[in-house]
Amino acid sequence: ITITITITITILMAFASAAFAISLSQLSPTELRMTILSQLDRIFGNQDTKPATDSYMDMIVQDWTKERYIQGGYSSPSFLVTSQDRHYIASSIQNTLFFAGEHTCETRYMVMHSAIESGIRAAKEIISVSTKNIEQTNSA
Repeated sequence: ITITITITITILMAFASAAFAISLSQLSPTELRMTILSQLDRIFGNQDTKPATDSYMDMIVQDWTKERYIQGGYSSPSFLVTSQDRHYIASSIQNTLFFAGEHTCETRYMVMHSAIESGIRAAKEIISVSTKNIEQTNSA
């Protein structure tokens, strides 16, 4: 017996920034849903159809402005910023305080991937320093 189940799921992920993000952050969940669906209906529908509203199932919102330790910020490099600047920001302080985050990534800017890469880099730095400290302790 072979059973095949086909499921079609449409997922939309949206990102808002600057003044628009601030205005969305001030809306209630219902107002936010209605605002987003209305925009999508205007984009993909016409005067007689509301494809987004008609297809809507659920929404998950992550409002970074309301996260205690994040508060909505991310870096936006100016034309004067170089990868050397990011390298400097990522440098540890006396091998005891280490930094990670998308703002410390030298290869990608303003994205989750750069935050992940920088976290891996910082973890490797910590492991390297810890291993050296253990080796020095064992040889003493």
